[in-house]
Amino acid sequence: MNSSTSDGQASAPKTDVAWSLVYYIALALIVLLAAYERFHLPPSPLADPDSWGYLGPAVLKLGGEGFQHTYSRNFLYPGFLLLILGLTNNFGAITIIQHLLGLGTGGLMIGCWAKTRPFVRHISPRMHDALGLAVGAIYLLSRQPIEYEHLLRPQAITPFFAILNILLTLHFFDMRRREGPSWSGAIIAALVLVSSILLVTLRASFALTILFSGLPVLIALFDRRETWPRRAVVILVPLITAAVVLRTEQILAKSDPLAKWWLPTTLFTIHANLIAQQMDEDIARGDCGRHGCEWLHEVSASLHEEIEKSRHLPKSWRSLGFDPDYLMYGDSLGPWRDRFFDGDTDRQLHFEMSYYLRTARMHPGRIAAKVMQQMAQFYLGYKQSFLATPRVNLARRYARALDVLRPHLLPSYPPFTHYVEELKNLSFTKATLDQPVLVTVAGALLCFLFPPIFFATLGVVCFLSSDLRRLYGSFAVVVLFAFSYSFGNCLITAIVHSLDVTGYIVVQYSFVLLSEWMAILFLVEIGMETRRPRTEVCTNHKGF
Repeated sequence: MNSSTSDGQASAPKTDVAWSLVYYIALALIVLLAAYERFHLPPSPLADPDSWGYLGPAVLKLGGEGFQHTYSRNFLYPGFLLLILGLTNNFGAITIIQHLLGLGTGGLMIGCWAKTRPFVRHISPRMHDALGLAVGAIYLLSRQPIEYEHLLRPQAITPFFAILNILLTLHFFDMRRREGPSWSGAIIAALVLVSSILLVTLRASFALTILFSGLPVLIALFDRRETWPRRAVVILVPLITAAVVLRTEQILAKSDPLAKWWLPTTLFTIHANLIAQQMDEDIARGDCGRHGCEWLHEVSASLHEEIEKSRHLPKSWRSLGFDPDYLMYGDSLGPWRDRFFDGDTDRQLHFEMSYYLRTARMHPGRIAAKVMQQMAQFYLGYKQSFLATPRVNLARRYARALDVLRPHLLPSYPPFTHYVEELKNLSFTKATLDQPVLVTVAGALLCFLFPPIFFATLGVVCFLSSDLRRLYGSFAVVVLFAFSYSFGNCLITAIVHSLDVTGYIVVQYSFVLLSEWMAILFLVEIGMETRRPRTEVCTNHKGF
């Protein structure tokens, strides 16, 4: 018996070494395949109608016209493009770096998955490792992330910073659990807050991530064991970062006439149907403000007319029932400046914001219903936005890029001229972006399973018994934290805009996939724990 025990102990390290070898070979193959899917594409980036707002500042600066804040876009991603082009003068370098960050996103997702291992009691370590490789492979080989990484939009790099923020926060949880207060923990805490600030700067829809990832950091500051020097680091470094970001944005926005236009006009057009109702009610009551009811009636009639026109457009938004982009970017509200506001843009913007706020104040239930409808669209019917066509011919994508960038041709910056010429040739390319069949099947299955998994997780967390809460309470917190990123994004978008815009959903793919994968593991662990014989459970509980 002793001999067999010794043999078993001797074989265990060999088995572990063999598994490690298999694991790293599989990881290397996934990364190599993912790299091939990215780097076999033409290096010239894609563009859409919004891309010039991000690319323009960099091209204008390098063309000798100065860095110009364009179309109310935040400066961070344009600055990222400026740095790359300033160092390389090569537009292909943009896609190379963005694809490298995409590969890094997959690696960070596997790192986040590794942070769940301490909570696992029934799934074997090898199975846990294999599941981590699976979630990394699904993301790295999915078509939509690769296509977005090839695009001149902040969505190309946002997933990297989002998953980095999640990993830093999970690492902070882990360090506090194992070590308590420490200098290394303080540095990680400061990095959590700094990465949150940068993430919000890239995409305003991540505004709630400062709350979700920053709250545990701020709570830790009140730990009596924490020292003031460490508290100072955690507070001052993010504050300085925020101050630099905000001040830079303020300075650059002064050169952008549209910087103050975007928010009031967006809120007005997205809620145009509700605002039109409010105007009609005010006219009926005779509460028309200083302009009088006759003036307000003309404004209301014009708004109703434009809303009705937009309903018949092919792009009518399903959840809103009209097209706010037509109102915002077409010739709907533009003539209002001269017709109703004596050519004063500031007066028009003040009116738009004031009437949105009035509508929210007079009928908060209508605004809340719109927000709930948008949230339901994601949590009950979002799945179509993550279902990617397995193959895309890039010729049409490049033709679209040529159409949107050619009007901005800047001969004073030759690399941009060369890039536009390349787009002409690539409009006839036969290159395709393909998605493996297994990834298509897995992605579709996870899309359709997301709503039941999400609500099942919430239900299980709410009704955990005291024994299960003691065993899996920390795991439940981690899963809910991972879900909070999509919840925060959807809530901010639902309040300000609409989840009819596919881009607002696709940008969430990385952390939606990660959170769902974590939730599946959590539910499996809970299920296996509850199926164990009661005597065995009680015996194990005596050890805690």
